[in-house]
Amino acid sequence: MVSLEVVLSVVSVMVLVSVVLVFSVVSMMATLLVVLVVSVAAVVSVLAVVLVVFTVVLKVSKVAVMAVVVVVLVAPVFAIDLTRKNQ
Repeated sequence: MVSLEVVLSVVSVMVLVSVVLVFSVVSMMATLLVVLVVSVAAVVSVLAVVLVVFTVVLKVSKVAVMAVVVVVLVAPVFAIDLTRKNQ
């Protein structure tokens, strides 16, 4: 079994890389599609690790984890929608 420190470090590196990617894409003023693809890829990679951490390390039920995953996936869509309306 993977130790919690390793998993947390992997997650933090993924988050850091995804943030850097999103900022570089936004600064290049790329299309919204590219921004969406990059952010979705980052979210999915982080969620995969979070799912493993919660189910393996913390023995949380899969239903609760899936509920959190759905909320985390839906929230950015609303945020992007709001920012597009404000422009």
